[in-house]
Amino acid sequence: MEDEDIWSNNPSSIAECNVDQITYIMVNSLVFEDRPLLKEYKPEIIRYFAENEMDGKAISSMKRKDFCGISTSYLKDTKTKGSLGKLYKSIIDYKLQNDADSEKKVLHHTFSVYFS
Repeated sequence: MEDEDIWSNNPSSIAECNVDQITYIMVNSLVFEDRPLLKEYKPEIIRYFAENEMDGKAISSMKRKDFCGISTSYLKDTKTKGSLGKLYKSIIDYKLQNDADSEKKVLHHTFSVYFS
């Protein structure tokens, strides 16, 4: 699926993002690059959310603790809890804005997430 096509529903918040859009956000998240242990599990984490059809509404309604719970329930590695917390925050903090030039949705991330 083309990047442009996945944004055709024009979500205005994370809660309105579908599974493909959440997957796109996760694939492009810098949190994986900043956290080597999490980077090791990137394919498994993305697969978990895709297979369980975790869309923006599901993620938005999750508590951080529940999101981080996949470290023990799915990854079987409690060392990833803190990093998963950063991933959760980066997804929740994504800002969806219209790009005036192309009139499609683009992602703008507040990078303070990575340096807090």
